[in-house]
Amino acid sequence: MEVEVFEDVDQIWSKWHGQRCPMCKEGVLSDGVRYGTKEIAGIKYEYKQVASWCDTCGDGVIINNPIKEVSLEEFLEAQRLQKLEA
Repeated sequence: MEVEVFEDVDQIWSKWHGQRCPMCKEGVLSDGVRYGTKEIAGIKYEYKQVASWCDTCGDGVIINNPIKEVSLEEFLEAQRLQKLEA
């Protein structure tokens, strides 16, 4: 799916913009919007998902509540530490 990356500084709103991707550790995140269509019970719905999207793996950080972002960072750090211990 193609991502429309925000170019206007006023549209860039998350702390994730410009950061290394926490999922693949290779790409860089850019705030933007992804449009898509889902079909549920035979009815097609169009949606847009605003997030910080990775330019390498395509994954995105869609949690932009500061309290929940801390939880995500703690979770990712715990996973990293668990891998180091294994």
